[in-house]
Amino acid sequence: MLLAHDLMAVNTPRETLLRELRLPPHRLNVFLGAVRKQSAARLRQGLVRLQFVDDALKRGYASPRLLLELFLCELLAAETAVSPR
Repeated sequence: MLLAHDLMAVNTPRETLLRELRLPPHRLNVFLGAVRKQSAARLRQGLVRLQFVDDALKRGYASPRLLLELFLCELLAAETAVSPR
């Protein structure tokens, strides 16, 4: 998503987006719609958090299930705080 965000910022042509993102053509519009809803800063923050979870998994700091559940809860809580429904 971060790559797509960066490519869209410089008005990359559709064909290039398809090639770089390795998406089938029928999926591109839905994916780009989801990308547009996120800021680059939020995507980077999520990536950093995911790297932390990956490191914690590899080092055995907690059970994989617990770490992934906490990560998902953080993502959902952040989404709810950003876009109230």
